[in-house]
Amino acid sequence: MRGARDEPVVVDVQRDVRDTKLGVRVHDVRELSSTPGPGVLFVPYTSFKRKLDLIKRFLGKETAKMPIIFDESHKATNLKTAVGGCVAQFLEEHKDQLHVTFFSATFATSVKDLELYSSLVGLTGCDGGYGTFEKLRDATKTKGGEEATLEFLSAELVRRGRLISRTLAFDGVEFEEHSVKLDDTWRAQHDAAA
Repeated sequence: MRGARDEPVVVDVQRDVRDTKLGVRVHDVRELSSTPGPGVLFVPYTSFKRKLDLIKRFLGKETAKMPIIFDESHKATNLKTAVGGCVAQFLEEHKDQLHVTFFSATFATSVKDLELYSSLVGLTGCDGGYGTFEKLRDATKTKGGEEATLEFLSAELVRRGRLISRTLAFDGVEFEEHSVKLDDTWRAQHDAAA
């Protein structure tokens, strides 16, 4: 199952599934009135709450742990919205049935965005390094700022296979390489930062 933010993303999902050569069909939940057969269930966040019963029936047909991919996952992190709350409740109720992976070029815009999925990816909870989200949030208040913390956490989740983060393509970009001699002050700053 794949949750996504934007409607046109279904085309990207179909391309991704085709490129993996899995040979499965992509079912767009917006076009379904009954539970589909095997394949990938595409669920835009805007349809999540409205199609929740169908999503649960789709999961109920599976005996193995169901992979669920949240595309543009940073867009579903506001737990105070109806959709965010619905997604959070669904994930909590079905966490033993799911293997959750998040797709996003923007993993999170702030540490508070991690609240939705920190326990699902092993950052908090029994298996995580921090017992609660509050402990994670407090521990990540660093002198370097949230950006450094988020980069570190993003790299760790990628390493664990719990986050797939695409970067911008540089096709057609031209550049020139220049060697620049650094003085001792710049070299010392670099060495201190590295």
